[in-house]
Amino acid sequence: MDDGAFIREVNKIFSEINEKILTFRARWSRPDPKGSTNKVISSSNLVESAIQNFPKFDRSDPKLWIRKCDRAFLLHLIPQDQKVLLASSQFEKKTEIWYQLVYARRVVVTWREFRRQLWTGS
Repeated sequence: MDDGAFIREVNKIFSEINEKILTFRARWSRPDPKGSTNKVISSSNLVESAIQNFPKFDRSDPKLWIRKCDRAFLLHLIPQDQKVLLASSQFEKKTEIWYQLVYARRVVVTWREFRRQLWTGS
């Protein structure tokens, strides 16, 4: 997959996630004591926030990075099937090459498997 296709795929996934979040927030927002509803963040702000706040992987401490990813996934309500795509988008240089060699031809990679391989350094 070339860089342009990868970026388009990530943007598509973030848009889908953000629409789900907006629907969830709209459904569960409650009126404040003054009678107005809670403000819902726009879809574009949620995408930008998820990307900006997601931890970069610098290879210094894979276990710490995995824990940070897990927190970010919870915070941004990232579905299981999209975790590897988001996490791997934060790779650079040698780690990106490792990812391409190990996973480039695989259709499905679970977050659990991905974590295990990063954790053990495989």
